[in-house]
Amino acid sequence: VIFLLWQIFKQALVSERGLSLPVIGPSVRYYNLSSFSRLLAISYKAGIPITQAIMLSADAIPNKFMSEILIRTSAQVTKIPIAKAFSATRFYTPDLVMKIESGDMSGNLDKVFYEISETINLKLETAITSALKLLEPILMILIGCVIGYYAYNLMGTIYSSLTNL
Repeated sequence: VIFLLWQIFKQALVSERGLSLPVIGPSVRYYNLSSFSRLLAISYKAGIPITQAIMLSADAIPNKFMSEILIRTSAQVTKIPIAKAFSATRFYTPDLVMKIESGDMSGNLDKVFYEISETINLKLETAITSALKLLEPILMILIGCVIGYYAYNLMGTIYSSLTNL
């Protein structure tokens, strides 16, 4: 069961379908966005031009669907404001897009993307915590069934040995 769940999660990390899964999807999205935002902040702070920094950061995230969209965004940044380009991806929420817009106007994009990464990390922790809370009752039921099965077999063995006396 754990191996199957791991395979599903691994597949979700690299595909578009994984983003739409009910419990895993938000975690995958937040993980990739957090990684992208942190790498973008580091790259931009190091002096790499924003278009190249976006491409480098997008190449580094595991989900190839998100990576392709963010790479296309790097081409749009030269034509439209960066906040509108990221808004078009629909990966960033409106409040994060507003942060990007204010960072672009103030010249603090590196700090803003680092803050966005921290914000997304908090959302990721919340998503993982809620997923684990959903998993706890299921595991309790499975453990109860396994214990009940063994108890039933043990009692059956004891009862059959008593009737043979």
